[in-house]
Amino acid sequence: RYYPLGKKGSMSVGISLEKTKIKMTMKGPLTQNYTDDTSATVSGDAVVKTSPFTTNLSFRWDFVPSWRVTPYFILGLGIGPLAGTADYTYSGTYTRGGAQVSVQGEDSKSFDELREEEDIGLDLFILLHTAIGVRGQAYKGLIVKGELGFWDGIIFRAGLAFRF
Repeated sequence: RYYPLGKKGSMSVGISLEKTKIKMTMKGPLTQNYTDDTSATVSGDAVVKTSPFTTNLSFRWDFVPSWRVTPYFILGLGIGPLAGTADYTYSGTYTRGGAQVSVQGEDSKSFDELREEEDIGLDLFILLHTAIGVRGQAYKGLIVKGELGFWDGIIFRAGLAFRF
C-alpha cells in the first residue's frame, strides 16, 4: 500500500496479485423452437469454472486513521487471463408433429475451445472488488484485519499485515 499523504492519510493505493476460484452453476428448463415447427424441451445443468490469477489495483479509505481500530472502505479492479471450463448436461424431449423422442447429452469445453468456435470472444478476466472492513494495530506495525465484500461473490476474509 502506498499512502500519498503519509501514515496519517486516510486514502491509500494498493497493488496485489491474487488467485481466485470461481464456480457458477445454472439449472433449469430450456425450450428451443425450430423453423420447421418442431421443438426440443430439456432440463439442463451447467457449471462454469475459472481460477484467474489477477493483478489488482485497489483504493482504500480509512474512516478515522488516527484510531487504533479503524473501519475502512475499498474499491478495486483486477485483470488477468480468462481460462476455465464450461460443462453441461441435459435431458428432455424432441417433438415433431405428435411424435416425441427422448434426447440427452453432455459436453465439457475449455474456454480456448469456446473461443475457437467463436462462442466467447473474451481473453481477459476483469474483476471488480468492493468491501468494507476493520483493521486494528495489534503491535507496532502489526495489523489485524477483517473484511466483508464482493469479489467473485460475497467474501469474508481475515488476515495479518505488517507495515514497515
